[in-house]
Amino acid sequence: KRRNKSQDFIQMVIDESAKAKGAEKFALEVFLLSFALEGMNLADLYTCKPAKGRWLVYNRKKTRGRRADEAEHHVYITDEIMPIVERMRDGGSEYMFSFHNRYKDYHTFTVNANNAIRRWRGGKDDVEHFTMYAARHSFASIARRVGIEKATIDEMLCHVGNLRMADVYIEPDWEIHRKANEKLLSMFDWSVIK
Repeated sequence: KRRNKSQDFIQMVIDESAKAKGAEKFALEVFLLSFALEGMNLADLYTCKPAKGRWLVYNRKKTRGRRADEAEHHVYITDEIMPIVERMRDGGSEYMFSFHNRYKDYHTFTVNANNAIRRWRGGKDDVEHFTMYAARHSFASIARRVGIEKATIDEMLCHVGNLRMADVYIEPDWEIHRKANEKLLSMFDWSVIK
């Protein structure tokens, strides 16, 4: 079964995150952070270094040891998600986000975030089951629906596509990703995120 959620579902999470409290609010905001940062995995959110201006530069944990480019990726922090970034920022640490202050490793972080999502869903029969990984799937599926090319989505997910030879010659252009992500995020009302 596909893990992606609809545009309406993501909007519902945005709206609900403004009303939620405690660990449940934290988990919903982590979900939105992952979604808005081009489907960034929780393992990479946990370990990424401080931003360079508005750019997060990281090496994707899952594939960095298997690629010549060490799976280096750049993600622009848009205005829409900046309030959540600021709440989760770890000032003065070697890491961008404060997750390592709350959880001993990214596995514990992921388990706790998914458990908080499950608690938040609780008696909400109208909210379908989802986990943190649905943010990545939803990002890709909604991006495609708004007209972003598959090859660009593949790059935004930090995948090695079937254009490997072209990638030898073409320098990455992170601005293409930024513009595509801004197009995607403009499909939502982020005004409740403060």
